[in-house]
Amino acid sequence: MAKDAILEGIRSGKVYIAANRQVSLQLAVKSGGKTVGIGEQLPKNGALTAELHVVAKGCENTVLTLLGDKGILLSHRISGNVQTVNLKINRKSSAYIRIEIRKADQTMVALTNPLWL
Repeated sequence: MAKDAILEGIRSGKVYIAANRQVSLQLAVKSGGKTVGIGEQLPKNGALTAELHVVAKGCENTVLTLLGDKGILLSHRISGNVQTVNLKINRKSSAYIRIEIRKADQTMVALTNPLWL
């Protein structure tokens, strides 16, 4: 059963990759009363401004980079073990967003599949 659920998550794009078990990510965007996560798409008729909510655990002393189809949208330093980032994003700034978290030496700690705007 667990294997089937994992494979279904991969097929649907609702996954992220982490360097170890201590790292976990949550990515959610809210617009027009609807909240979606990794691998999902906001309704096309939602508000122009979306609220982005990211929770990163086990990522201390790293940099979270928010990427879209036009490049880097935001970089944010994560200093503690649990970091919450909330910001507003214009839905027209990108077709999607995804996150990469890296150490100072550019070693990848985690990355997400896209969340479609």
